[in-house]
Amino acid sequence: MKIGTFKHMRGWGRLVPVFLIIWSGFFAFAGCAKSPYTAYNRGIEWIRNGKAEQAETALLQAVKFDPANAGAWNQLGILAFERNAMDAAEIRFRNAYELDKHHSAYARNLALVYAARQEYEIADRLLHHSLQIDPSDPETSVALAKTSLLQNHPGEAREHLQRALQHHPAHAEALSLADRLEQIPRDVSLRKERSDHLIETSEPKP
Repeated sequence: MKIGTFKHMRGWGRLVPVFLIIWSGFFAFAGCAKSPYTAYNRGIEWIRNGKAEQAETALLQAVKFDPANAGAWNQLGILAFERNAMDAAEIRFRNAYELDKHHSAYARNLALVYAARQEYEIADRLLHHSLQIDPSDPETSVALAKTSLLQNHPGEAREHLQRALQHHPAHAEALSLADRLEQIPRDVSLRKERSDHLIETSEPKP
């Protein structure tokens, strides 16, 4: 009886490595399943700590595991925009926008790339789409005001700023731009050189 039990245990002993491999594989799979979220959260933490290079590495890992992570693509676009890599910013913002066309920030951020290139027609179309998604978003209204000024349309700029302040009366950038704009007579046509000095480029935001 004892010998039989010993032989039985020897048989189980040969199976132990197999079970260990299966068990470790299960945990490896579970780790991979969580890795896109872990990488994304790590990237956001690096951004908060001002570590752009480390953030980009983590976020690239996140979209490698999950190409449909629109939030990660948007954050990657912001990082590219901030270092003036507009081609990369356009690709990344467009990925975010195509994945979620109902997110106002994704449309707005893609528009800012075209505005930076002075492709105002495309920028305005995307900004108006962003405004349709969220009419109360002050960032979109301010961006529209800036593109209007750069196209020598101060009247339209005033309307966009009025809408921004209607929803957010304490919005600092809208207040500042509206104040500077009011110092210019309403019947004066803005020259591009003057409007360039009047505004600062909008920065993309999450």
